Amino acid sequence: MTSGTAPVSLADLQRPLRARLERVQQELRRIVEADFGLIAQVNAHLFQMQGKLFRPTLLLLANEATGAPDPRATTLAAIVELIHLATLVHDDSVDHSVLRRGMPTINALFSHQVSVIMGDYLYSRAVIELVGLDDLEPLRVMSRVTNEMTVGEMRQLLAHDPLQFSEEEYDLLIQSKTASLVSGACEVGALRAGSALGERLAPRRHRRRVGRDRRRRGGPDRQRQGEHGNGQAHGVHPRITGRGPARYGRRPPGCLCAFR
Repeated sequence: MTSGTAPVSLADLQRPLRARLERVQQELRRIVEADFGLIAQVNAHLFQMQGKLFRPTLLLLANEATGAPDPRATTLAAIVELIHLATLVHDDSVDHSVLRRGMPTINALFSHQVSVIMGDYLYSRAVIELVGLDDLEPLRVMSRVTNEMTVGEMRQLLAHDPLQFSEEEYDLLIQSKTASLVSGACEVGALRAGSALGERLAPRRHRRRVGRDRRRRGGPDRQRQGEHGNGQAHGVHPRITGRGPARYGRRPPGCLCAFR
């Protein structure tokens, strides 16, 4: 970011989208609603922990940029946030984290078993909504994204020694775990009737860069603590910093620091 570029906060970006984001929240609650008591309890806690809707914001902005807003955008934005929530629930269980955003995680408040199954429930609800759109394109994009994120989680499990974890490996991991969903949200937001494939895919490299930089800087989603109450570093492993492996603690070149 050049010195002449004014920083833009997420609140600045969301201000003109406030009404649409409120509808996304309503749609999200509709999708996960269940008459099963335990699921309803977990849902209530999840909504108390919910973040700033960063990915739905990008989807809605990409949708408006097409010049022909898609009436399905609200549902698609809720689906993206739902997939994101599912990854957080699973991540906290895998990492044995007890806090996220200052509140108990699902695995800490209920159990690891409930956390794993609830993550699966959120994923399945997202798939049901995607299928209900009767359009293969968003389903194809989000299927690719969820597969990339799953592979990224497996890569993270192998990151035992920060001194043996290269910067290239770290970039590959955060591209899978974070940038993929950011990129997918923007791509799905541009899925309007008659949209050319090139129009959708041309900015993908930039969208992935935003996702990678967000992960390197350690976004609010990464603020959590380990099971012993110690602050867990953002990123790959408790011993690896949020800006990369231990030996790459500096801010990466070209880091997009506008979203504060």
